[in-house]
Amino acid sequence: MKIYWSYSQIPELADLPSSVRKQLVREAWARARGRWQVWVIAVLAYFLCQLVVAPLLGIDSSLGAAIGGGMLGLVMYVAAVHEIRKGGNSTR
Repeated sequence: MKIYWSYSQIPELADLPSSVRKQLVREAWARARGRWQVWVIAVLAYFLCQLVVAPLLGIDSSLGAAIGGGMLGLVMYVAAVHEIRKGGNSTR
């Protein structure tokens, strides 16, 4: 599995102008936000980090919730890249 550090590294977007690339990325993020799997992972990550990880590390539960929010951002980024790579409606 290859890690794409920027959207311009994704082969499907590499040859597109930046304005088109930005539009496709926005649409992919919108589709990723609409997936129920992303929201289930978000809720689980939030509670897992707030109720389990934070007490184990000895940190405040609000910081654990922030870590869960960071995990949500990562999951949404992966879902958006997946939408772009599989060729969603707008990238076909």
